Amino acid sequence: MSNALKEYLTLSQARVEVALDQRLPANTVLPKMLHDAMRYSTLDGGKRMRPMLTYSVGKALGIDAEVLDGAACAVEMIHVYRRWMMMIYAVVKRHHTNNMMKRRLFWLAMVYRP
Repeated sequence: MSNALKEYLTLSQARVEVALDQRLPANTVLPKMLHDAMRYSTLDGGKRMRPMLTYSVGKALGIDAEVLDGAACAVEMIHVYRRWMMMIYAVVKRHHTNNMMKRRLFWLAMVYRP
């Protein structure tokens, strides 16, 4: 991978992290447990390739990155939602024993407990 691509990926990752942090409700706002789980699952790191591709297409079309922040966040949030649904399916339907999945599902259970 070229240095220019690595630098662009790093800049895109930093940009979308800030945009996601601004768009997600603080974990001090009610319902705190739901917002904490949302922030935990969305801001837990990652390559952020989907937002980077969003920014790249926008750059090719001459669209400013500021305009694309919302779309990049939406793409990443859809990915996070899909990832959660896949983990829930794996644990519930296949009785998966992966400890990381169990920890993440614990957060989900904390949000939806009566």
